Amino acid sequence: MPILAKFDGLTLREVEARDRAALDAWIEADPYHQALLDASYFLGQTPEGDADPRGSCYVLEDAEGEVMFIRLSRISRVNIQFKPGRKKADKERTRHALMCGMAFLETHLSRAGAEEWTFETSSPELKKLATRRMGFQASPFELKRYIPLPDEQQGQDGSVLHKQHISPEVL
Repeated sequence: MPILAKFDGLTLREVEARDRAALDAWIEADPYHQALLDASYFLGQTPEGDADPRGSCYVLEDAEGEVMFIRLSRISRVNIQFKPGRKKADKERTRHALMCGMAFLETHLSRAGAEEWTFETSSPELKKLATRRMGFQASPFELKRYIPLPDEQQGQDGSVLHKQHISPEVL
């Protein structure tokens, strides 16, 4: 059992094959996630059972045992500002550049270990293009939070805690 860290009465360890039974049972009992998740996802595998090194998979435990399984995924957030233009030729030019540029970038993101990418838009045209022709899926279930730079973290009250104030016992 490779232990990665101990902090606040919790132990963070790498997930292991022996965790599958608990994962299967937990997912089956979870009405919110049973159709969305599979144990193989948390075990660092593809749905076919092949190793997927892109995710980092962990178990967080307390004195009573497993509390949660965690998979950290590398996701690339894309922000784009398009050149203004309402003419049909402008839109075609933008559409072509977007589709070709993102296809090119996706290859490099995959090689860098990214599992998915995401973007925000309120443009109905862009949403339509992204879902119909580029393979994106709309997701109404996501929550997001900005992660500060490594030299600072925020406390629960929103105050900034610098590295020296965050001291989990790391093994």
